Amino acid sequence: PLPGGVGSTSAGGHLRALLNDRLCASNVVFNDKDSSITVFDQGRVAVFKVPVPQYFDDAGAASPGSVTAPMSCKIVQVMVEPGTEVEQNAPLVVLEAMKMEHVIKAPKAGKIASVYYKVGDLVEEGKNLVAFENE
Repeated sequence: PLPGGVGSTSAGGHLRALLNDRLCASNVVFNDKDSSITVFDQGRVAVFKVPVPQYFDDAGAASPGSVTAPMSCKIVQVMVEPGTEVEQNAPLVVLEAMKMEHVIKAPKAGKIASVYYKVGDLVEEGKNLVAFENE
């Protein structure tokens, strides 16, 4: 265990952590469907909802098949153009917000249909950055 009570999980979903000088061992299950983590410990159950950024979820995008700006930002780099084939998690755009750079990655594999902004453009939160072709 690491200082501060941080533990580790094994491939079988067992969590071992040191909390207040006490070794705890629990079973952990991650649910991909609703992005939750359920921890089973000594007859108790705790469920934690893992927030998923809106730009990873087509349902939350401004239009189906698009990737949106997670916050107001400036475009620093555009790595794709219409017609580019990308794999899931490929970098699409680099944004600058709050004096930090943020890489926006492809939520899925596919072909880029549109790129809406160029380097230097200021973008409002929720605006489409890149759209994928319909499959």
